[in-house]
Amino acid sequence: MRGFLFCLILLGAAGFGAYYFGWISFETTEDGKTQISIDNEKIRNDTNKAIDKGRNVIDNAQEKLNKDKDADQGGSSGDAAGQASDQQAGDGS
Repeated sequence: MRGFLFCLILLGAAGFGAYYFGWISFETTEDGKTQISIDNEKIRNDTNKAIDKGRNVIDNAQEKLNKDKDADQGGSSGDAAGQASDQQAGDGS
């Protein structure tokens, strides 16, 4: 019984979300019949926008991780350029 209730609530939430985003609409015709319209193009456009936004978030996070990784390696790795600049700073004082 709990599973059925959970499925019913989930289905209702999905239906409300689809209505909220304008993916489905309900209309009453002149003869009193209810017509349900599904806007496939809007669903496709919204889905593509969400995918693009997700890709941008992932790309930005990846760039930030790479910058942080490069900064960590450059500051603590003791590479030749870092040692040379440390020696020059020490010689000048």
